[in-house]
Amino acid sequence: MRKIMCIIILMVISFTLSNANAERIIDWFSDLGSDKSEFDFKLDSDGNSYCLIDYNQSKNSSSEIIIPSTYNDLPVTKIGSQAFYACKKIESVIIPEGIQSIGSSAFYHCENLKSVQFPQSLYSIGDSAFELCNSLETVYIPDATEIGWEAFFECENLKSVGIGVESESIVIGASTIDCYAFSKCPNLETVTLGKSVTYISESAFESCDNLTTVNLTRNINTIESEAFAYCYNLKTINFDGTFQQWKSIQKFSWWDLRSDSYEVICSR
Repeated sequence: MRKIMCIIILMVISFTLSNANAERIIDWFSDLGSDKSEFDFKLDSDGNSYCLIDYNQSKNSSSEIIIPSTYNDLPVTKIGSQAFYACKKIESVIIPEGIQSIGSSAFYHCENLKSVQFPQSLYSIGDSAFELCNSLETVYIPDATEIGWEAFFECENLKSVGIGVESESIVIGASTIDCYAFSKCPNLETVTLGKSVTYISESAFESCDNLTTVNLTRNINTIESEAFAYCYNLKTINFDGTFQQWKSIQKFSWWDLRSDSYEVICSR
């Protein structure tokens, strides 16, 4: 009965829509019940792009994932919330150009995920997107506009974020680093924030036990409470500006709680 109804609907579509749109909808119907693809997509409300909403790891034996850049001849621009939630098989992910946002908890607790390649088109990493990815070692973050709450929270083996940057360092081009974004990353040693970073939110790097060096530019205007609290081994903050510029940064109470053995070195 379902098959007959689909045929009737397809006949109506063929007569009422343009060839291109008809073919797109026909492709959609042909995917019903298909077991070929490990990815599920949803058409965005604008009708011009798709969001990857789910990944079925039982349909792919590979530990390396390459996310498609198009689906049904339209661009894939988003990775939805919980799309890869707790996928234990994944070890590496390549996200193509055109992806603009990664939803909340998209890769939450992918415990064997070691590396992610982000595109330059990315502008948003959602809350808890990579939380508890305990095998994650290397990440480059381009000029995203926001790194969400607890985005990389408790990534225990996170050492390097950046392409062409020395190991055990972070290079971030985001303008805002949200609360707890890199909190409790115990193997993190060096953080370098790019010129576009202006705001460090509450507890962003709290309890990074082995963090020793932080490199900041004079574009920073606000450091919220406990942003670098409990970083017991913090030794040096390198500031690309004058001492007066450093003093003018708005620093909330306890921004460096229990991390008070460091030295600020101003380059100008």
